[in-house]
Amino acid sequence: MTQFDVTIISNTILIIIWILLPKLWRIWKKKDLFNIFDIPFDLLPIFVLSYSWKRFVLWIVIYTVIMVGLRKISIKNTDSFHDTKSDS
Repeated sequence: MTQFDVTIISNTILIIIWILLPKLWRIWKKKDLFNIFDIPFDLLPIFVLSYSWKRFVLWIVIYTVIMVGLRKISIKNTDSFHDTKSDS
């Protein structure tokens, strides 16, 4: 039978909740997604909750890809929000 490590799964869930949910909330509220002061607070759980350097690097790559994707979504949402606001 394979070993099932609950701490890795729970840490993954914590990282997702800590990093992604506030970003998704800002997109939904149509606020600016990125703040330069958020980066250390985003990297803190990744550094603390990943057990090895390989996982840390993997999470940094995943974080970068997700942030680029969220940035594209937020630009699209804020542009459409400003277009509808300027039409009025």
